[in-house]
Amino acid sequence: MGQSQLLRPAGALIAVALAFAADGAAQGPVYREQWGYLHLEHRRQELLTELRSADAAAQAAVADLLVQPDDGVPFTPVARALARLRGVDADAAFLLRTAVSMFLLPEVCDPDGSNEVCRAVNATVFLPFTLPAPGKLAFELEAQDGAGKMVWQQTLTQDTEIGDLRMARPVAKLPGKELADGTYTMVLRTRIDGAPPRARDPVLRWPFHVLRGYQARAEAAMAAVRGASDLTADDSALVRGLTQPVERCYFGAPFVVGSHAVEELSRLERALADRAAGKGLANGLGTELPLLFDDGSEAPLPCRLRRGGDGARPLVVFVSGTPTYDLTARRPTAPAVREPGWLQHEMGEFGRAEGWHLAFVGSPGGGRNFGPALVEVLPWLQRRVDTGGRLPVLVVEREAASVAGLRCRELTKVVSALVLVGGGGVPGPAIDALGTVPLRFVRLHGVPAGDGLQRSLDHARLRAAELDPAPDVAWLTDGSPAWLFGSAAVAPALTAFVQQQLAR
Repeated sequence: MGQSQLLRPAGALIAVALAFAADGAAQGPVYREQWGYLHLEHRRQELLTELRSADAAAQAAVADLLVQPDDGVPFTPVARALARLRGVDADAAFLLRTAVSMFLLPEVCDPDGSNEVCRAVNATVFLPFTLPAPGKLAFELEAQDGAGKMVWQQTLTQDTEIGDLRMARPVAKLPGKELADGTYTMVLRTRIDGAPPRARDPVLRWPFHVLRGYQARAEAAMAAVRGASDLTADDSALVRGLTQPVERCYFGAPFVVGSHAVEELSRLERALADRAAGKGLANGLGTELPLLFDDGSEAPLPCRLRRGGDGARPLVVFVSGTPTYDLTARRPTAPAVREPGWLQHEMGEFGRAEGWHLAFVGSPGGGRNFGPALVEVLPWLQRRVDTGGRLPVLVVEREAASVAGLRCRELTKVVSALVLVGGGGVPGPAIDALGTVPLRFVRLHGVPAGDGLQRSLDHARLRAAELDPAPDVAWLTDGSPAWLFGSAAVAPALTAFVQQQLAR
């Protein structure tokens, strides 16, 4: 999100957001596609969670299912994989319940807000892709408090045909005044011919919040950001990173992984208060910092930095592939960039016990010339933490790996090691120029780029006797995990590889 968007008047932001909240059916196709893609990512994360405890045979079966044709519905491979892990059939009812989605607006309900539409939660049910209806549909909505107690319930039986769902027509309204401040969960259960979901059928749960005074607080924080005209470039990157999710909430745009809108506002307020008190902006923010790197593109590159322990620590930087429906060029119109929080979520506790610094960088996309941006963002991230002068280890997936492969000669000047996951065949001259920088490849199941990686490896072997030092190029692991979860699937091997580099 560009600076011009961050600094536009708060009143304009509120007006747009409230228009979004007023009528789910009024949302355009691109807006619905954003929420549909969020839901697809959510189901993929659900699959990853269940896959972690699966045996090798189940993991291989899932990897194969995820590269099968989806018949134009990207939820189909995920539904089949979930059904395989749960030991049930991926029938029409299971697939529909996997794909049915919902957005909640406003994300933070303010019963005391000056605008009426802020005072109720609008739950809109929709279907991102056309599927056959296996029966008459109805949707049971249930709001639960933090203890899991039901505080509200409604069943939608009107406007539930497939065409209605594609246009996001079914909407339920929950008055915020009936709820105490806090975080809640909206549970959506799809009934088919009156029958509720079976024991292993997907059920959708989305978070939302109630906070009296949220609107006024957000307006004040946004105004303070607009008034902070003397920020340094580094401080601006942090302030804009903190402001982006607050603005996102006002626009009614999808969150990343889950909703933390109240906490995100509090973090922005804390940083601004610390700055006003003469303290550092990051003084009270803990280890997690959202950043926006301005590379001159229309929109800054989103980054997330997780600072490790005290003293000099290694920095590992991850970059995911672009938002995509499958292994072809079929991509959503929006989002154009995969937010770094998704890959951060997938990597979980990677490097935390070791006290490593971690950074996650937004994917290629959005019209950015990603090669130069990648080369520039690495030293920029390194300057924000203490690495003792050690260059970062870079791990890049799919499309980002392809870019990194082509920029390998430049990257060897700003990284200590490079891991290409599922893409990024490296030209021969770049392999010859690796010097002491080790290069590792990861195959992904069904991804054609594996052939290019093998050719790069073959070139390195042929040149080993002629170069000093010989190119240190190898497979990171012998396996080929599911294409959706490359870095997460090889996390133990990545840990061992980083530790090996530290011992050099």
